[in-house]
Amino acid sequence: MHHPISDGSSRRARTYTEHQIRYNRVRFFSEEGCTVYEDRPAACRYYALGSMGVRKKDASQVEDIYFLVKEDHCRGHEEPRTISVEDYREEQGVDVYDEKNREWRDVVLKKRSSGPTVGRPSDRSKQLFDMCSYDPDSFREFIQTEGFLEIFDISSDQMST
Repeated sequence: MHHPISDGSSRRARTYTEHQIRYNRVRFFSEEGCTVYEDRPAACRYYALGSMGVRKKDASQVEDIYFLVKEDHCRGHEEPRTISVEDYREEQGVDVYDEKNREWRDVVLKKRSSGPTVGRPSDRSKQLFDMCSYDPDSFREFIQTEGFLEIFDISSDQMST
């Protein structure tokens, strides 16, 4: 993965992806190709175009940076076609996905670029971030612990959501 949330989640994602590619077990992929092509996620729409958001020092806006991802298993690089980033994005229909993912990307970018451990969050911080982001059951249990509720003022309506 080219824009990891944390080193740990990046390794997990990379290992998962490499395993899926190596053993041809990509979910929704059959002999005929992608079985969910019309509804494929943004990562599939972008591939082999990588993207990341960068906020330069003292800048208020995140700048989108794009780059070509060249991997041996991608046969698209063998095609004699040239296309601009703008045209590729339009062709793949990623604008809607980018708009929906923008706030999440900003959260990830902020996590990686703030606090005393800028760019180097502690292992505990990574674990908590991953849990809050990807494990809703554990997160729900975590926010119901006595220690959490003593520190944070959360209404019963918010707790039931």
